[in-house]
Amino acid sequence: MITNKICPYCQCLLIKAENKPNSRSVEHLIPNAVLTRKRKNNEGDFYACRRCNTRKSNIDYVLGVVTTSQSIDNDLAANTLINAVTKDEKRSKRFIDMVLNAQEGSDVVTMEVPIRAEELIEYIHFLGKGQYFKSNTSVFNPERYVMDHSCPKTVLRKIH
Repeated sequence: MITNKICPYCQCLLIKAENKPNSRSVEHLIPNAVLTRKRKNNEGDFYACRRCNTRKSNIDYVLGVVTTSQSIDNDLAANTLINAVTKDEKRSKRFIDMVLNAQEGSDVVTMEVPIRAEELIEYIHFLGKGQYFKSNTSVFNPERYVMDHSCPKTVLRKIH
């Protein structure tokens, strides 16, 4: 794990403190929700500030629920949706709306992904900046590079 002192996402100075926006927290670039084995905190990739890590974590959760609800394991899919709808009042509204607006076809149920475009773009930026930091152990500099999301892989293009 990289023990950095600056948040790779917002570039704020990280502090060792509890419940402050710039408190350092362990960042798992690829969230535990998509893994078959939970990692321990010390198996994180780097530190991020609490504010950024919480924002990314909320999007991780939504995408994790959506992907797990697509499982061929019907029990896993159903339990994932049930937990998303009933477990956490703050997070459940978007999943309740998703389920209530589901369209039933002859052999398939279609649900709209409960995420806004702005959240998805923000998530892509988190992933790009995080991967850049993991690869270079330095913070992404938007004055020097541009993230190009127009191709299947995020590409960094140097600004001339």
